[in-house]
Amino acid sequence: MDRIIQNFVESFLKSQQIAEKNQSKQFEMFSAYCTVGQHYTE
Repeated sequence: MDRIIQNFVESFLKSQQIAEKNQSKQFEMFSAYCTVGQHYTE
């Protein structure tokens, strides 16, 4: 994963207080949040 995306993922994890260690799972949660967050604001 490049540095820019990694920084976005780390910021997301910190803001949501997620302590996942697996980098694949981290990215999966981040991408799902980005996709779903556009449609649901709450």
